[in-house]
Amino acid sequence: MTEWHDAHHSKFALGGVAIGFVEATGVEQRGRITHGCPGLWSDAHIPGFARIAALYKRHGVIPAIQIAHAGRKASAQRPWEGNQPLGPDDAARGDAPWQIVGPSLERVAPGWPVPHPLSVDEIRGVVEAWRQAAQRARRAGFEILEIHGAHGYLIHSFLSQLSNRRNDAY
Repeated sequence: MTEWHDAHHSKFALGGVAIGFVEATGVEQRGRITHGCPGLWSDAHIPGFARIAALYKRHGVIPAIQIAHAGRKASAQRPWEGNQPLGPDDAARGDAPWQIVGPSLERVAPGWPVPHPLSVDEIRGVVEAWRQAAQRARRAGFEILEIHGAHGYLIHSFLSQLSNRRNDAY
């Protein structure tokens, strides 16, 4: 969480909202949408999020957080840089692509990378990452937690026949 996040959430806290959300917070580093997205995959992230939760509470706003895993839609450019998959030009300026994951080998769209299909043990590891991120959010002071399971991100990709070609329990 940066000074930008402080200013961004201050607008909402001062604007009279009842609930203030920090959105799209990655449960794993590889689960971020972009290099600029925040995450709660480490205890080191808690103080920045606690600052935002405290800001909301000071202004009578209930602090809330949305935890997410972008899955096969991860490793993307920031919206103002094109919102496409990261590539060599992005890597040259310091935003190198990373391996994305999903239920199977189905791409998001032509031109997007093929995700690494998660093994059953890897799925268990991701579920544990969700649990740990939720615990960190609570320790940071959030009172509401939303699990992001839509828009083609990891949970949604397991629920869709278009992206999930598995033949096991998942």
